[in-house]
Amino acid sequence: FALYNHRHYLRPIQERARPRLTFALQTSRLGPIDAISFDRSHAEAGMLYGSQYLLPHTRFDLFKSRQGEEPLSEVVIGSTDWRQAARLDAELVLREGNGRSGLWVLPGEFQARLPPAEYAGIRLGAAPRFRIQESGFHAQEWVNGAPARWTDGAAKLRVPFDPGHPPRSLEIEIVAYDRDRVVLQVMANGIELWNREIPPEGWSKSFDLEHVPLGDSLLIELNSDTLTPLEDPAGPSTGRSLGVMVKGIRLRTAASPLD
Repeated sequence: FALYNHRHYLRPIQERARPRLTFALQTSRLGPIDAISFDRSHAEAGMLYGSQYLLPHTRFDLFKSRQGEEPLSEVVIGSTDWRQAARLDAELVLREGNGRSGLWVLPGEFQARLPPAEYAGIRLGAAPRFRIQESGFHAQEWVNGAPARWTDGAAKLRVPFDPGHPPRSLEIEIVAYDRDRVVLQVMANGIELWNREIPPEGWSKSFDLEHVPLGDSLLIELNSDTLTPLEDPAGPSTGRSLGVMVKGIRLRTAASPLD
């Protein structure tokens, strides 16, 4: 009975809570925040409780955007498609692991002191990252002590970089479990870099970006076959469509760190 409860109740609850706590932890690394406005119209209560626990010195003001209320502070937790964001000129700087909630920053003192978004050599894709625009990823999981995420078959990441130091290469590490044949397409700013089968036990490859048009960001697209497992580790009857599991994506420049 204990084993059954652990598998079917405790583990799913832990997996749902983990991305919320990770989100709050990454928020805390942005520096001291005096107040955060929490949109009760969209964001989940679990997100509020986890954020309050990991940010004990931050005041949380509640508002409901569906009722026309507006945030009282320049930092907001709400839906990633928050309708008031464009009018308030807010910037989405962080996404929660399941992609439904995000951290918005309005113009002001806090936005001005945010660290620059530079990701050369940093492992991306396996977990949400500051100022990375992404879609098509399921909640973060852990594999052998390291973060990883499943795609839904059509994942995208837009990675900003310093135009003065553009990336020279793109490195991708992926696992495709429980399938004999998986076709993966890798796109970079609209240029196809790969469109072939990959082995299920693990695949990694480095791509030269010499012929990819670069501006101040790189849009990486991972398109693949999908499956819906009978027993999903995220919980029974989730019905998730799983593409490939991303263990890491890196941009390399001439002076990129090792990790």
